[in-house]
Amino acid sequence: MTKLLITLPALLICGFYPAAAQQDEGDEKRLETITISADRFASAESLRAVSAETIGAEDIARTSITRADDLSSLSASLTQRSIFGSSAPQFFIRGVGSNDINPTANPGIAIYEDDVFIASPLGQNLAFFDIAGASIYKGPQGTLFGRNATGGAIVVQTRSPGETPGGDIRASAGDNSFRGVEAAYDTGRFGPVALRISGMARNSDGFTTNAVTGNRVNGLDEWGFRVRGDLDLNGPWGAAAMLELGADRSEMTAHQGLGLFAPESLGPGSVPGICNPDRIAAGSCVNLLGYNYSSDPYTVANDRPTEETLDVTHGSIVVTRDGPVRFKSVTAIRVANRNILEDADASPLSIANLDFLNESEAISQEFNLKAQAGPLSWTSGLFFLDDQLTTANRYDNLGQLRQNGVTFSPVNFFLGPFRLQQDYAQTVSSAAIYGEVDWLATSALTLTAGLRYTREETDFETSTVFREALPDTTLSPRRAGSVDDEALSWRLAGSWAFAEDRYVFVSASRGFRSSSFNGGALFPADTIGPVEPEEITAVEAGVSWQWASGLSSQVSVFQYAYDGLQDFTFRPNPPPTRQVLDSADAGITGMEANFAWKGTFGLSADISLALLDATYTDFIDANGIDRNGARLTATPETALRVSAQYERAIGSDFGLTLAVDLDHRSEIYFDSSNSALLSSPQVTLLRTRVLLVDRKRGLELALEASNITNEAVLVDALNISEYGLIQQTYGAPRQVFLSVSKSY
Repeated sequence: MTKLLITLPALLICGFYPAAAQQDEGDEKRLETITISADRFASAESLRAVSAETIGAEDIARTSITRADDLSSLSASLTQRSIFGSSAPQFFIRGVGSNDINPTANPGIAIYEDDVFIASPLGQNLAFFDIAGASIYKGPQGTLFGRNATGGAIVVQTRSPGETPGGDIRASAGDNSFRGVEAAYDTGRFGPVALRISGMARNSDGFTTNAVTGNRVNGLDEWGFRVRGDLDLNGPWGAAAMLELGADRSEMTAHQGLGLFAPESLGPGSVPGICNPDRIAAGSCVNLLGYNYSSDPYTVANDRPTEETLDVTHGSIVVTRDGPVRFKSVTAIRVANRNILEDADASPLSIANLDFLNESEAISQEFNLKAQAGPLSWTSGLFFLDDQLTTANRYDNLGQLRQNGVTFSPVNFFLGPFRLQQDYAQTVSSAAIYGEVDWLATSALTLTAGLRYTREETDFETSTVFREALPDTTLSPRRAGSVDDEALSWRLAGSWAFAEDRYVFVSASRGFRSSSFNGGALFPADTIGPVEPEEITAVEAGVSWQWASGLSSQVSVFQYAYDGLQDFTFRPNPPPTRQVLDSADAGITGMEANFAWKGTFGLSADISLALLDATYTDFIDANGIDRNGARLTATPETALRVSAQYERAIGSDFGLTLAVDLDHRSEIYFDSSNSALLSSPQVTLLRTRVLLVDRKRGLELALEASNITNEAVLVDALNISEYGLIQQTYGAPRQVFLSVSKSY
């Protein structure tokens, strides 16, 4: 990796600019995504010095993206993991993110819906419908909009109301009894008002079988409704409002357990209590109480239903004023409620049953100003956030022993069955002032400087009680903590257009992530924190080159110095499931290359490549183990995305599109131990889509297939060895869908 970076020509020591900017003006999806990006920047020149990818509505449709975490299939730099189902995903951009599974965590990646920052991870895995596109910003953010973020931002853009009446509807069906419908309608402008009403519903039986009941699990059951309204006052002032409701009643992603304890009777040389790869392959590893797990990743054996319910209510009002100084006010409230019933041991035995009951309410306000005067253009703003989180977590430990007559012991309670309830609350109050200035020093050279001051106060309190007898017995009395962080973050950049459609840029920035409390602190000896703030200093440079042959290329190299990485670790018993937050230092060096080709005969292709060397440089984890040199969580060394399309007109009314997508990544690890049992091997996935368009009638017929080679992809894993297993979560196998769309 290092040799590759050293041998790159000096000309290539530079940035990344979306291929969207290099496309033909007739390509609607590219124009669409440029609009999404450009509105957030003070000038078009400053956009050159920002590492970003734009994803259009056609890209989202082609790859059957239905949630925010699916975007990783379209970006070589974005990875995600989620031990749960539709809630609380963990995003990583260039190796930066958060591996904390608790909703108390402040994610390293900021998620936005339109102009609104989504504070709580509970509602960040947006159900995609009526989407205009998405943008992925890389590296520290915060001098242009929104909240501070160390790793980057993901901005999802919903469709705006149209000026004339019309709409569209799409119905889909596929494997596992999948059924889906999406619809939208524009009222057109009546007086100063225009409305767009959209909604969706999706349902499926699931792709996994529960061997205990014979039922299909990992099913889908979700719906969403959105109303967007624009108000045009025929003057400088305007306003937009949105109300969105979403509900998810899907089952929690069923876990496949990997037993850790091997029988002694496996032949000479075997070591009792240790599962080696041969024993795992033979399905001869068992859990703490003797259950032998299935080696089939799509067969589970749960003694209780795994359920997940998520309800999200989102409302926002945006007020704008055009003029020499453009003004924008964004006011929003977002409420998310999540209930999870989990069979954590993934077996027909009652070993570890967990319930998570969470409620989050976030209110945010942002004011933004943009202006240009001669060679100077600038952006400034104020950002405020109040985020309230309340939680009740319930734990039923070793209930199988209770069924066999063993009772709770207040003296040696960790050796027998016990029930716990943990209650905690967290309040985050954030305020910031930010600004960025672009100076067009010459017709070809733009210099940029940005600064942000952030102050965040976090209050946390927690307590744990036994629920074995009345009255409840306190295990861990109320513990509280408060922390007040303040930080300056900044950005410096420059871009030079040395020829038409060819330029280089360099940038340096510093990002900040506030202190975090340990939401998993159940027991008296568990530390609640806080863990110190996290900071990243990022240096990047790149080149963008438009070739006469219809080929555009962008290459960048970057280096991050990671100070105070907030690492989440499980500590072994006693007592069980202790969760710890530690601080670590890390270094990230990488290279990205994007190529977009628009050829003749309807052929086009996009290729993106990311190479990452992301390792801990100073880290002794909670178990006292030196992790220096270990790879960061969910970060592949190599990621490759290839998309090829062929478009052909059939007469004057019909069109045919064939698309093939390849998604490859190398091995990733799910914690800092870099254990092979807690890793996902390298994988290559293929998708294809055939689209037939009847322009005259406004009809589209699409046949889509994902994971064509039927790979069993491990998307997350947790080490809960005190219960005798590693908890594994697999993605969907091959799936085929047919959809029909009508525009009117």
